[in-house]
Amino acid sequence: MIFGCFRKKTFLLYVLSYLVIILMSFIFPLLHGSGDFSKLDSFVSQLFSFFVVYLLYVHYCNNNPKRENSFDFVTKIIVLAFIFQSIIILLSFFSIEIKSIVQLFQSATDAERSEKYLGARGLALSAAQFFPLSAAFVIAQVIFSYRILQEAKPKITTLSLMVLIMFAGSTAGRISWIGSTILLVSYLALIIKSQPMSCIKTLLIVIVLTVIMSIFVPSNLFLRFENYFQYAFEFFYNYTNYGIFETKSTNILNNMYWSLDTHTFIFGYGRYTESNGSTFMDTDAGFMRNMLLFGVVGSIFVVSSMLIKVFLLYKYIPEKKNIKSVFCILILGSLLILHYKGDTIAHLVSVQTILFFILISVLESSKTSSQKIYK
Repeated sequence: MIFGCFRKKTFLLYVLSYLVIILMSFIFPLLHGSGDFSKLDSFVSQLFSFFVVYLLYVHYCNNNPKRENSFDFVTKIIVLAFIFQSIIILLSFFSIEIKSIVQLFQSATDAERSEKYLGARGLALSAAQFFPLSAAFVIAQVIFSYRILQEAKPKITTLSLMVLIMFAGSTAGRISWIGSTILLVSYLALIIKSQPMSCIKTLLIVIVLTVIMSIFVPSNLFLRFENYFQYAFEFFYNYTNYGIFETKSTNILNNMYWSLDTHTFIFGYGRYTESNGSTFMDTDAGFMRNMLLFGVVGSIFVVSSMLIKVFLLYKYIPEKKNIKSVFCILILGSLLILHYKGDTIAHLVSVQTILFFILISVLESSKTSSQKIYK
């Protein structure tokens, strides 16, 4: 039965929380008289993405009636998708011709903005660049970390793919280093668990490959690498040069949060964007934008929708309790950090689509169901 997942009460609660947020995004601007319904655009895109993903997943299930672990299949597909995207980013980084082709699929605003970074950013074959893409890379790296911990021993192939995804994610945005840190820790945990002595071997291989790459990199690419390192490791440059461990974007982000009066704190302004299309009160911060739109009450519903989703993942992921606990904690922590940076929870299409894909796979894979969700 195609819509069998709606029989799960917790999933229905998740759907209900989403519907409440959509309804509030309409009612609050109406009550405040702002007429700002721009928040609804994201929900339209999300619902369309969910529908497409659901149909693709149903097609997979119908053609694989003897499948055993759909969750494993879906996480593999997600990681592979980001590996392919990372290869495209790498090729765009090295080739101006490929980058010009890739930019044909980008919005004019993103393509123009990427030129400011002199070849270090805006390299993905994606309609969304920068924060939306880097946030998706964070979640993808958490998923990759989960798969790494399932391996019997560390592999050079896995390490190579890790480096590729870490590099690609950092060109999208520095926030991607959150996922990269989780990825590195997971790989080191696997080394310590299986082959402690191979840690030294792996480190030597990385050093040798780095030296070889630096020798054979053409001189015309050195400037591009320099631009990349100055952006991706700005916090390190600032620390070595000025003794401060921060970036320009972190300073800007800190100024995007401020105290609110009691009325605004409770009810918000009913505004999400300015009349010119920019963010309301020039803040990109996720929690702050929620507060300005529909106050603390609406913000609670936003966070609740995330908590329900993570609970569903924890309840139905077909893995040992300790493994899925770590996975869910990492997903939850990543979402909270991402939302502090920009509107992510129940909003960012790239991230929500990935999580929805995982969610329907764990619901289908659940052994607690009396019957298969799909036939």
